[in-house]
Amino acid sequence: MTTHQTVCSTPLAGDTHNHTEPKQIQPPPPAVEWRHFSTVDSTSLEALRQWQLGRIDTPTVIVATAQTAGRGTYGRQWASPAGAGLYFTLVIPEPPPLANGNYTHLAGIALAHCLRDQLHLPVCLKPVNDLVLPKADGAWGKLGGILTEVGLSSTGKPVGLRVGVGINLLQAERSLDDRAQLSPISVEEGLQCLKAPLTQSVPDIHLLGEVAWQRTLLQALVGALMGYLFLPEASSPQWVESRFLALVWPR
Repeated sequence: MTTHQTVCSTPLAGDTHNHTEPKQIQPPPPAVEWRHFSTVDSTSLEALRQWQLGRIDTPTVIVATAQTAGRGTYGRQWASPAGAGLYFTLVIPEPPPLANGNYTHLAGIALAHCLRDQLHLPVCLKPVNDLVLPKADGAWGKLGGILTEVGLSSTGKPVGLRVGVGINLLQAERSLDDRAQLSPISVEEGLQCLKAPLTQSVPDIHLLGEVAWQRTLLQALVGALMGYLFLPEASSPQWVESRFLALVWPR
């Protein structure tokens, strides 16, 4: 199976034309291999196993319809009901080195911009690795999470970068980790909260459960990750930090 709301300082309208958005990548990032699973314990654990066994030598995405033991930071559980979210891990055997090694910030920037562009939702970042969205009552909910892990070669070069991502698409029963600070929110709920009427640029809520639509969004998210990770400017800590702070939630 291989193969109403005050939001972040970055404006939602026109994000794709914002200076924080890379317009062209030179050279283009490497091609990506896709490996699909119906159920795994965790895409990040499956990615680690395949990396340790020498089965990954090119950028590879491990995707699952469901996870039985989804992972978050500090060992927290990530609820992953089947078909109700996107669960994937991008593995990059030889990632570009970052001056401060902060792949998590860069991944957050890429994912937030992509979700804003694709869904027209005011997605923000809650440091250090959460994707958040305002609810109808004004409270914030956790839309997704990012878990980055990377190894080092004998010469200190980063190897085997793994960017694990979980995003809630549909409303579903999701158990909460006792240590969770925010309750979950889904893309479906976010679209229902939009004050502006739906337009052709905003996806129909009924599409969220369709595999083809989910696959298109997944491909866009992975493309954004690859684009930002291989962006020359990303080697500058100041460049990354300024763009990250522009997306931080206005708590």
